[in-house]
Order: sequence, then C-alpha cells, then structure tokens
Amino acid sequence: MLDDPASQDRTSTNPHTGSLSLPMATSRFFTADLFMHTWDLAPAPPAKTRLMDPERCASMLEGMEPMEDLPRGSGQYGPRVEVPGNVDPQTQLIAFIGRDPRPATGHGLG
Repeated sequence: MLDDPASQDRTSTNPHTGSLSLPMATSRFFTADLFMHTWDLAPAPPAKTRLMDPERCASMLEGMEPMEDLPRGSGQYGPRVEVPGNVDPQTQLIAFIGRDPRPATGHGLG
C-alpha cells in the first residue's frame, strides 16, 4: 500500500501527533517501533545484540527527544535509563526508550 502513489495523499490523524501523510506516519512511528523492538527480540547473546543501522538509531533519537513527554506520558516508554555520554547511538536510543542496556540486566553496553 505504501508503494502505491495514491497513499501519498492519505493522512493518518492522531490526537497526540496531529495529521501526517500516511508514508510519513508509517516512517516516524510504525517502522520506528519495529526497528527498536528488534533489540527486544534479538536472539544473539546480550552483549552482541546490535540494531542494523547506527545512523538510523542516531536519527530516531534526535527526532524523538523533542517530543519525549508524548511517548513517556502515554506509557509507551519507561523512564529514561542514564548511560554515559560517550556510548554508541544504539545504546543511547535503547536507554531513551526505557530499556536498560547494561550487561547485567539487558543487552549490554559497549
């Protein structure tokens, strides 16, 4: 459906995010959600679990930080987990969405 040129004219409306084109809403929310959940579902040993694209992690984090209260207030994300400032973009993103990336409790820093 998204590769159909007619989808460019369709909109998705949500009281929290407003109206966006269907392709933009899909990119910002739905595919982003699937992308982040790969970390939750990854079968690799915890310290080796990596999302595929560090640039996408950094871009998603940059886009979500200004609207942090929206997903956190709705219960979609838990409290942000504090991590050192020099960690990779994936670790920053995972911590932002409320998952603990430390080796003892999660998929591993580093």
